[in-house]
Amino acid sequence: RSSYLVDWLIFHEEARLPPAGEVPPNVLFFDLGRGGLGSLFGLKLASALGATNKLTRYMNLFRAAFRDFAYIITEYKPTHGTVFADYLAGYSHWSYTDSDVLVGDLPLHLSLEELTEYDVVTYHFGDAFRLYLRGQFSLHRNTPRLARLWTACHHLGAGLLDELEAKHMLVKRLAAEGKHGRTRFLSAEGCYSHAVASASGIRLKFAAKAFADWSDDREFYLVDGAVRRCPQPTQTWLPPGEAPPLDLSNPWADEVGEAACEPLAPAAAPLSDALPALQRTQ
Repeated sequence: RSSYLVDWLIFHEEARLPPAGEVPPNVLFFDLGRGGLGSLFGLKLASALGATNKLTRYMNLFRAAFRDFAYIITEYKPTHGTVFADYLAGYSHWSYTDSDVLVGDLPLHLSLEELTEYDVVTYHFGDAFRLYLRGQFSLHRNTPRLARLWTACHHLGAGLLDELEAKHMLVKRLAAEGKHGRTRFLSAEGCYSHAVASASGIRLKFAAKAFADWSDDREFYLVDGAVRRCPQPTQTWLPPGEAPPLDLSNPWADEVGEAACEPLAPAAAPLSDALPALQRTQ
């Protein structure tokens, strides 16, 4: 249903794919071949950093990293606008995400204002005070400047090669000691969030539109492809022990005096190019 609005680009290395008839038209698979993902990261990032004289070293380190401790691939989410630039040509925006996210009904989630009035939009869980660009969804306007904001982070920019070598050395040292451990991991939500928020002239929006599996909410609903939750009057974080009292007489209400919602009701509006951002049922 969201094919007119968004494509999902999935990059893999010789993965077994579902039958073509089971794949929506806006889910696009790109087979980069064995070691291809690491080669692509190494090639594009070395080139962006003006380090083509060390191109082979970058490519070898990334291939080995994604093979031996693949979980660190999420550390490089901010670089996706650079790494996948050739695949993103023609798109107005791009975002990274996680494989364990239920997206819901995007045409009723994204707003036209977010696409036209902002450069970067991220959805949080009601904790905007953290000022994190969330790894689950951080929408970027597809421009060369925004695609290079990651260079302001030392471990992604000038210090990238040293950081990759340090990760490998740590794994080798643990192996030599007969230990099995994880290498160092630097969250994509840390330095990069600061880099974007500090950049001049960037129109940045934090919106409380995401739900988390560690949430205190009592119920979530999957209804005809949409993920729903009864609305809350505020998205303000409260210390433990200061949560508002529950009204047990109203199973659909989150606070005393709150009007009941109908989570199983029809969608608030039909899908359209207007993108009204009607997340709540009416």
